Amino acid sequence: WAAGEQEKEAPSGGASAFEGMTVDVMYMATGGHTDTEKLLGEFEAKYGVKVNYTMIAPAQYDAKLDTELIPKTGAYDAVWLPWRTFHRWVAADWIEPMDALLADGSLVDAAQLDLDGFFPPAVSSLQVGGKQYALPSYNDGAIFAYRSDLYQAAGLGTPPDTWQQVREYAAKLHSRDTAGFAMRASKSGGGLGWMVPMLLRAWGGGVVRDFPNDWRGNLTSPESVAALEWYVDILSNYTFDGGLTAHWMEIVNAYTQGKVAQVPEAWVLMGQFLEPDKSVVYDKTAFAIPPRGPATRIASGAVHGLGIPANSPDKELGYKFIEWVLSEHTQRRNVVENKSTTITRPKIMAEDVYVQSFQYGGRQFVQTVQESLDKYVNALFRPMSPKWREVEEQLGIAVSSVLAGQAQLMPAIEKANREITRIHQEAGY
Repeated sequence: WAAGEQEKEAPSGGASAFEGMTVDVMYMATGGHTDTEKLLGEFEAKYGVKVNYTMIAPAQYDAKLDTELIPKTGAYDAVWLPWRTFHRWVAADWIEPMDALLADGSLVDAAQLDLDGFFPPAVSSLQVGGKQYALPSYNDGAIFAYRSDLYQAAGLGTPPDTWQQVREYAAKLHSRDTAGFAMRASKSGGGLGWMVPMLLRAWGGGVVRDFPNDWRGNLTSPESVAALEWYVDILSNYTFDGGLTAHWMEIVNAYTQGKVAQVPEAWVLMGQFLEPDKSVVYDKTAFAIPPRGPATRIASGAVHGLGIPANSPDKELGYKFIEWVLSEHTQRRNVVENKSTTITRPKIMAEDVYVQSFQYGGRQFVQTVQESLDKYVNALFRPMSPKWREVEEQLGIAVSSVLAGQAQLMPAIEKANREITRIHQEAGY
């Protein structure tokens, strides 16, 4: 395969079906996809259409799409669906189920779609009530990065296998110049709400008692309390200045500046750790799968998708765009030409073209990502529902108040527990 190579045969439902039409697409400006627009000329030539492409910054994306999904006839045929909002839009009937389109033999090019070629958990995480509402465009998960030089100096030969070992290592690594550990602590969306539920599950607890069967709050179970105590303790003692409110941006900046010794983070962000123009520790960083807790080893995940608004005037063309842009062919182009890391097809990640595009620590970075995605990443590690943003807000308020020294752990999480239970009961769960 060569960069820019065109597929030789148009699929059924190709140019003759859509000639002269315009497909309106909205993307969120997120890692690995900010340059997708550069590839769209191939789709236009292949199907004889024009692509009207809009890209919105993450902070404004939800509000913008909210306004576009409400009118009877909408302006977009294919849209980016972030994990944090996906279920709310589905519950509002604003997103078209894709099942009928996927079953349409006159529309679907089975080879281009290759539904079985996606990471299966990524596909299933975009299902609600047995219906497929999107196809995966972004598949992220947590892995563990650490300073190999500091490990060696401290006599630590291997990465930590457990979260308890992470704490022990942090004590040995912590110094005035370098924090022993960092982890998202911001109460904003996607902050501690992306990391703390992973720890709860690793200890055998959870945000709710038994997702998706029992939606009552579970923050005060012995397992959840133990996980939260570990989190508060390690950050209170071993993070960097400002780390008690840090989101991913601050975590990445602190690590790349050499101010942190260990960090669990999203793998799509960790490429910056090993880029010489962005990191002073690019040649001193190693990677490992996420540590395990007393109950299990699990990695927080985030799957975004591309779906079709229910008010789209051209749903079949919207589907065709999604089929093409998420195909093996187009995703491979995105790797080679745009250095996109967020591939949703394991076949591409196993190829030399991917490894050679991301020479981070030789093959160690890619191998670690592959193992984590294959075995431990779970996009449903937190109780996803249309109410997740409200639940995440309560979790964030409680835990951040404890980190700030404004509240004791048990009263804070008892209050959050009651609110989480109330939110779900009022929603009928």
